[in-house]
Amino acid sequence: MQSTFLVRWGAPARAVLFATTALTGWDLVAPVLAADQTDQLEEIVITSQKRTEKLSDTTVAATVVGSDALEHGGVTDISDLSKIVPAVSLAGTFNGRVPLAVRGVESQSNEAAVGIASGVAIEIDGIPVPSDSFAANEVEDVASIEVLEGPQATLGGRTATSGVINYITHKPSNTWTGSTTDTFTTDGEWHLTGNIAGPITDKVAISVSAWDHHTDFPVKNLTLNQNSSDNAYGLRDKIKVALTDDFDATLMTRLSANRSQGFNFAYSYVYPGTYLLAGPGGGPPFWSQAALFPSSIHINANNTDYASPVTAAGEMRYDADISLDLEYRLGDYTLSSITGYQHETRRSTQDLFAVNEYFGDIAAQVLGAPLSFNNTQTQYVNSGQTTEELKIASPAEDRLNYVAGLFYSDTRTQLHEIRPFFPALLNTEITPETATYDAYLHANFKLLQNTTLTGGVRFNYDSLKYDIDQHAYNPGSGPVAPITSAGSSDSSAVVGDIGIKQQVLPNANVYFTYTRGYAPEVYNTAYYLTQPGTLQPIKQESINSFELGSKGRYFDGSLQLNASLFDTIYNNYQIQTYVNVPGAAAGILDLTAAGQAETRGAEISTQWLPWSRGRVSFDAAYTEAVFNKYQGGPCWFAGTITALYPSSCYFDAKGDTWRADLSGKTMPNAPKIKLHLSAEQSWDLGRIPYDLVLGFDASYRARAQMQADQNPYTVQDAYGILNLHGTLLQNEGSYSVTVFVNNVTNTHYAVDVEDFWAAPWGSNAVVRQPARDTNRFAGIRLNAQF
Repeated sequence: MQSTFLVRWGAPARAVLFATTALTGWDLVAPVLAADQTDQLEEIVITSQKRTEKLSDTTVAATVVGSDALEHGGVTDISDLSKIVPAVSLAGTFNGRVPLAVRGVESQSNEAAVGIASGVAIEIDGIPVPSDSFAANEVEDVASIEVLEGPQATLGGRTATSGVINYITHKPSNTWTGSTTDTFTTDGEWHLTGNIAGPITDKVAISVSAWDHHTDFPVKNLTLNQNSSDNAYGLRDKIKVALTDDFDATLMTRLSANRSQGFNFAYSYVYPGTYLLAGPGGGPPFWSQAALFPSSIHINANNTDYASPVTAAGEMRYDADISLDLEYRLGDYTLSSITGYQHETRRSTQDLFAVNEYFGDIAAQVLGAPLSFNNTQTQYVNSGQTTEELKIASPAEDRLNYVAGLFYSDTRTQLHEIRPFFPALLNTEITPETATYDAYLHANFKLLQNTTLTGGVRFNYDSLKYDIDQHAYNPGSGPVAPITSAGSSDSSAVVGDIGIKQQVLPNANVYFTYTRGYAPEVYNTAYYLTQPGTLQPIKQESINSFELGSKGRYFDGSLQLNASLFDTIYNNYQIQTYVNVPGAAAGILDLTAAGQAETRGAEISTQWLPWSRGRVSFDAAYTEAVFNKYQGGPCWFAGTITALYPSSCYFDAKGDTWRADLSGKTMPNAPKIKLHLSAEQSWDLGRIPYDLVLGFDASYRARAQMQADQNPYTVQDAYGILNLHGTLLQNEGSYSVTVFVNNVTNTHYAVDVEDFWAAPWGSNAVVRQPARDTNRFAGIRLNAQF
C-alpha cells in the first residue's frame, strides 16, 4: 500500500511542479512591496470565525500571516511560526507531534498518549486536524495562516482551549492564474512548490497544488557521518462546480508522503560519572559515558552531534484527505455543509538512547547470549477522522447577524508500540476513539450606532472509548498472558462568550470579552498497566478568560495597531509530564489535572507605512504563565547518589515516587517576552524594469523554562534571530529573485529541551532539539506568477 502510494502519486506531484515552472519561467508570489504599492494598508480578512469578515470587526485577538511573511520569516514548518507570532511558542516537529503553546499554555504532545485533545485547534480551510495527526506540521500550499489567540470555546470547539491556528490553502479561480516557488540553500535544503488555478468551463473551476522538499537538520550522527533529514512531497487539488447560480460544490483531495531519517535530539547535559542503566553508582565500563560518547562530542547547550550505530531511526508517513464543501445561498443567507475525512498511517523507529553501543552486543558480553535488541523502539500508528459541519450565516450588515451550526466528529487512532528491551519491555496496542456532537450559535447585535454586543453559546457532548492490550514477556518462559483494559465515558459541557465593542473613531474600536471554555475528559492511554482494570478519566478542565482589546487604522490608513490585555484561568488544568523513577529503564508518563494554572499579559501588533515604498511591522507579547496551584508535580533528578532529588521534592508513599509542589512556578515553554520586527524598503531602478527590495526580519525570545519540573538544565536562554533578504522584483510583479541569509549572527538555540531520559541514566540527563536555523545559512528563492 505504501509503495503503491509513492509510485502512483510521487511522479504526478513532481510533474505539476515542473510543468508549472515551465509555464511561468521562475516562481511564486511577489514580495510585500509591489511596484504599485499605495499609501494605505490592505484590509485584513479572516475566516476562522466561521464566516469571511474583516479582522477589525472581530472581538478576538488574531494574527494573519501572509505568504510573504512566511517566506521572509524563514517559516518552513509550523514550529517556525513561533518566530513571527509572539503569542505562539511551538516546539520542533521533526519526527514527532509538535507541542503547541499559545499565550504560554502548552498542549499535550507525547506520541505515546494518543486520543488526547490538543489545546490548540489546528484547522486546514476550517476543517479540524486530528490531534494525533502530523498533517499540519508542514506549511506547503499555504496562502496564509490565521492565529486566534486565547480560548475559542464557541466556534473553535473542544480542542481550542488556548487558541486556533487555521491554514488557508489556494482556491479555485474564475481566471487562470499560476505561481511557483523554488528555494535552494547553502546547507542542502530545497523546496519546489507550484499552484495553478482557473476555469475549465463557465461552471467548473480548479486549483492544483504540488510540493516537494528536502531538509537537512543540524543534528549529525558522527558514527554514520550523516545529518538527520526530512523529505516530503504531496498533491492537493480542488474542483469547484456551480451546480446552480446559488449552489456551489467544492471537492478537495490531498495526498502526501513524508520520510525522515535520523534522530531529533543531541545530549546537552549528563551528570558527570553516571552510567547508562546503572546511574551514579557505577557500572560496567562499556556503559560509561566515555564508552558511549566519543571524545569528538562535546556535551553542552550548543551540541548538535551524537554517535549511534542505528541506521533505522526515522519515520514514514502517508496522509490521504478528502472534503466536500457545499454552499447554498438563500437570498442574503448562506447555508453550508462541510464534510471531511482524514487518514494517516505512520511508522516511527526511535533510536532509544542515541549512544555508540548496541545493547544487544553488551548483553552478549554480560550474559554470554545475544539479546534481540537493536537500540530501537517502533510505533505503528493508524488514525482517521470523519467530520461533518452544517452552518447558516445571516447577512453581516444586518443589525442582528449570526452564524449557527451543528458539528460532528468521530476520531479513532490505533497505536502499536514495540520495545524489545528486556529492562523495559513494551508490546502494547492502544485504541482510543472519540465522538463529539456539538451545536453552536454566535451573534452580533448593534445596540447603538457605535456599540455592538457580541455573544455565543456552544453545547458539547463527548463520548470516549479506549482499549489497551499490553503484552508481557518473561525471559525464562517467553510470552505471558496480556494485561487488558477497556472503558468508556460520556460527558457534556456548555461554554460560550459574551462581549461588547465600542467604535471610538471611524476606524478604531475597543472591545471587552469574557469566555467560558473547557477541555474534555481524557484517558491517560500511555498508562503502564500492572493488572487488568478500567482507567478513570482525567476530569474536565474549566476555563475563564477575560480580554480587553483595541483595533484601529490611523493616519489615513497608513498605520494599523491592534492591542490586547488578557487574563485566563484554567481549573483542573490537564498537563502531561514524565515522572522519573530511580532504577527504571524508562520514565512514567503522567497525565494529571493540576489544581489551577493562569496566563495573563499583553500583546500588540502593528503595521506601518512610514514613508514612500517603506513598510514596518512590529509584534510583541508579554506573558506570565504560572501554576497557581500544582501539588504532586514531577520532580527532576539532581544527580548524586546521596541527593538524587533536590530538597524541594517530597516522597509520595502512595505513588512510590518523588513529587514536587510546583505552585507558583512557571509553566513550560512560556517566555515572558517575545518580539518580532520586520521592515522592507523598495527602490525603482529607473531604466531597468525592476524594483530593488531590501528587508530584514528580527525576533527575540526571553529566557524560558522548558519543563514543568523546573529542571535548571532544561532552560532555554534568551536569544535573538536576524534574517536579511534582498529582492529584484519585476515592475509588473510577475517574477522575482530573492537572496537571503537566515540567522545572520549564527545564534544557537533549541526548539525543544527534554529530560525524559533521566530514568535510564539514573540521574539528570537532558537532550535538546536544535532549531533548523541554529546555524547561519544562505539561499536563493525564485518566484513567479502569471
